[in-house]
Amino acid sequence: MDKLKPCPFCGSEARILEDCDRDEMFDAYCINRKCIMSAGCSKSFFNPQDAREAWNTRASKSAIRAQVIE
Repeated sequence: MDKLKPCPFCGSEARILEDCDRDEMFDAYCINRKCIMSAGCSKSFFNPQDAREAWNTRASKSAIRAQVIE
């Protein structure tokens, strides 16, 4: 099981939470309640591995620069 990367916005620890309101759905979120990502990713997943993979995915610097230039 891969470890979650720190929050990309504030650098705090991240965790996977099983969503109690929706059976067997998983969200990754930042534990820093002041961070925008404390509410979790914008998408829930059917298994924790997919939630972890989505959280750990980061845009490359070149992709970010390309969007800024456009």
